Amino acid sequence: LATEETAVENEKLEEHGAVLGGVDIVSEKNYSSNLDVSFAFDPVKEAHLLAKNAFVAYRNDKEIIKYWYQRYRLFSKLDEGVLMDREGWFSVTPERIAEHIADRMVRQPGILIVDAFAGVGGNSIQLALKGARVIAIDMDPIRLKCARENARVYGVDDRIDFICCDFFHFASKWMNDIGKPVDAVFLSPPWGGPSYLKSTVFDLDDLNPNGFDTFTAARKLSPNIAYFLPRNTALKQVCVRGRCEIEQSCLNKKIKTLTAYYGSLAVHRS
Repeated sequence: LATEETAVENEKLEEHGAVLGGVDIVSEKNYSSNLDVSFAFDPVKEAHLLAKNAFVAYRNDKEIIKYWYQRYRLFSKLDEGVLMDREGWFSVTPERIAEHIADRMVRQPGILIVDAFAGVGGNSIQLALKGARVIAIDMDPIRLKCARENARVYGVDDRIDFICCDFFHFASKWMNDIGKPVDAVFLSPPWGGPSYLKSTVFDLDDLNPNGFDTFTAARKLSPNIAYFLPRNTALKQVCVRGRCEIEQSCLNKKIKTLTAYYGSLAVHRS
């Protein structure tokens, strides 16, 4: 059985390697041939990205400093070399929530999961720790640099492919070139910063890219989707995307986020 699982995993990796070689989809392996940027972290030139030193940079930043005081909820290994840019502080999934989502998504080792908006890698890391192979996508090369280094800190950088590209382009190219679905997709598109909390109800149309379009693109890759959203998201909008299970995540007795699970990731009750 182990040999069979490995063979299936290797087949998937060979297939997605064909996609990663595209001119517009740039993985770490062929990144230097497309852009004059490296995913490698330079501890001298990029010391400002070290999360453990962020207090100096953000002590007068009212939006960010509150996340600094909760830093070990974001990454338990934050002091071991975790990297974050400014957006990473308010966009990364708290580690315990990311771990729980990974428990829900990774049903068996070796499955292939796309993290469509990987950011600094919080969810990709937890998915990989549970045994998944992960394709981590983001349009920001600095954020992917952080994600790659953070995966190294957690010991799973060999289980994640980091790709700098537009998710919509990736989804179309994957289906055109491979034509086979992945096992699951994790969606956590940008919420627009901390200002989302000012709205009584968060509208999927307010996401950038549009929340409905993002879901449609993900459905091209897999029916099994976990959609990570603000706690004040309009539930009627989430439910009309298909049969789903909605789960609220709490930290310190406060609801922080919600996750909508679709396809086989949802718990089906009679």
